[in-house]
Amino acid sequence: MMRRGDRMGLGYSYKCSECSKKYEVFQGIGMLFPEGYEDTVAKLKNGRFGKAWKELYENTENVAIDAEKRVYLCPSCGYWKNEPGLSLYAADNEEAISAVKNGCPVFYGDDSLPAMMGNMPKYHLLKEYEHKCKKCGGKMKAADDDEILTLSCPKCSGAPDPENTMYILWD
Repeated sequence: MMRRGDRMGLGYSYKCSECSKKYEVFQGIGMLFPEGYEDTVAKLKNGRFGKAWKELYENTENVAIDAEKRVYLCPSCGYWKNEPGLSLYAADNEEAISAVKNGCPVFYGDDSLPAMMGNMPKYHLLKEYEHKCKKCGGKMKAADDDEILTLSCPKCSGAPDPENTMYILWD
């Protein structure tokens, strides 16, 4: 699912201050929406996100998956990962049902567009995906902007060098 009005394509490029490893994270989906959404749905159908998630998706009519990338952080051990949100949404009106059937569900939100835009697709959260830490098994949370700026190096856990951290717009 693409959320109109959210950050559609931004990221950061880092260089570790200790080992000099370069690493990047990206948020949103931007122009990759159709392919990124289709890829996420294919992985879901193949069971990559768990059997229960696959069954819920397959046994519910007119459901969309959140395919926007985000950074998830484990509050317990500090491990982070960059992957789609994966929560499931059910279509609430004909416009949303049509969008789901056409493989292009777009969430506009209640206040993001003027009323003159007419009937917009509407969804409700069916079930939120719980991102689990592969290091300690803890529940991960979506990282905020300050946490994203200070993501540790995935190789040595060193801090990013602020002089070599770059903001990326990729829409």
